[in-house]
Amino acid sequence: MAVYSKKVLISLAGIGLLAGGILGTLFAKKGGDQASLVAVSRSSVSEVVTLTGQVKALEEVELAFEKTGKVAAIRTVVGKRVAAGEELVRQDSEETYAGFLEAKASLKAAEAKFSELRRGTRLEEIAVEEVKVRNGETALQDSKQALVESVRDAYSKADDAVRNKADQFFSNPRSANPELNFFVYNPELKNSLINGRVILEKKLSDFEAPLPTLTVSNITSMIFLSKETLSLIGFFLNDLSRVVNALSPSPTVSQNTIDGWKADIAAARTNVGTASSNLLSAESAVRGEESALTLAKQQLALSLAGSSPEEIAAEEAAVEQASAKVFNYEVQFAKMTIRAPLAGVVTKIGPHVGEITPAGEIVVTIMSEGAYEIEANVPEVDIGRVKVGDIVSITIDAYSGEIFGGVVALVDPAETIIDGVVNFKVTIRFIGETRPMKSGLTANVQIKTAEKQNVLTLPDVAIIENDEGTFVKQIINGKEVEVPVTLGLRGAEGKVEITAGLKEGDQVLLVGLKTK
Repeated sequence: MAVYSKKVLISLAGIGLLAGGILGTLFAKKGGDQASLVAVSRSSVSEVVTLTGQVKALEEVELAFEKTGKVAAIRTVVGKRVAAGEELVRQDSEETYAGFLEAKASLKAAEAKFSELRRGTRLEEIAVEEVKVRNGETALQDSKQALVESVRDAYSKADDAVRNKADQFFSNPRSANPELNFFVYNPELKNSLINGRVILEKKLSDFEAPLPTLTVSNITSMIFLSKETLSLIGFFLNDLSRVVNALSPSPTVSQNTIDGWKADIAAARTNVGTASSNLLSAESAVRGEESALTLAKQQLALSLAGSSPEEIAAEEAAVEQASAKVFNYEVQFAKMTIRAPLAGVVTKIGPHVGEITPAGEIVVTIMSEGAYEIEANVPEVDIGRVKVGDIVSITIDAYSGEIFGGVVALVDPAETIIDGVVNFKVTIRFIGETRPMKSGLTANVQIKTAEKQNVLTLPDVAIIENDEGTFVKQIINGKEVEVPVTLGLRGAEGKVEITAGLKEGDQVLLVGLKTK
């Protein structure tokens, strides 16, 4: 929307009409060679700022979900009038409901445990905790042994990937000076592969050396070496894959051979990736079993020690925490349903049933009925004259010829940049009776920023403004003389206030000239 603002000065055509009207009603020419005169008179002067804006609903809300989710139901349509609190759109809540049930179960468990603590620990319960500790120790030992096997498997896959599948492309691959068996156009890639093979030989040797004596007790130092070696092999195979994938059949190398090479490299990369994943999973399992064992030991210690007042208070807090979790799910349920915050009309619905709506994306827009306002942008050169409470004259393009009343209700304190120009948004409220409005209608507004009654005025076309100052021309002793004057308000109707230099009834020439 193009937005503009200017002081309302009478147009050249309007000036001509005004001058003609003044000449026709107040003065007469003698013989066609006498200059036209106009007398200083008292009248009112109004200064306005003219803008173009848009009609908007007095209250319009854009509603969105706080979390991403799938739309399960839409209970309204565009154009429907809705009441405050009415359900509009609902997200799928099955997963949240499952969490809610789990939270309720946790709450019941916490309440039961709280009651148990208050009752005290039974011998049977202590025996159960002791079994948990023993089981935890066994599980931890098993997970550590599985980690040892994962390291051994990682070496096996790493050795196969490099010394079997990759070395078929090298001469003297395990030496300090391996060479590729085919030409590589990219010298950097070639050097990377050769240097990588040398480095991997050292890494594989370091990896292999401690394997015969590898046990649960000395596994820790091997984990980092395993990860590092697998990572280096992954980069190495990526580079080698680029080279092999770029090969073309030749008299010495058939397409079947190239396809076999590609399959070997792909298998090696898959095996190395699997080894890395298995190693991480085994390491994570050890940490999990360590945590579980620690927890079991702590629980046994608690059972043996009995319940202290502090522990009872802590379990009571756990009940409250579980209760809060249940409440949190109830809140989440509420947030998964968008309800109308006000009575109005639905003007926009974004998604369809089954679509995923991102968090914060506008889903429904509701506009209040019956009350509208106008938003317009005032350039910074005029904003100093506009203030809250200024009276506004409004015309709507859709209602040609009709004039509505309004008042400036808000002037934004922060600027709005439009096409690189600083503007300030103002909000105008209708006053008095209006016609039926629609959001988006174009509104032409004139903000009355100042008005003076019964002041000395002249037509704008009687004023001369140049680098030397502001003047009018009077006939004094038969000669045209420039008389300096001081101006006040410039009115929208082409009048200018004279604050000094002339008195009521003084006549001046209607020069119709501005040289400034």
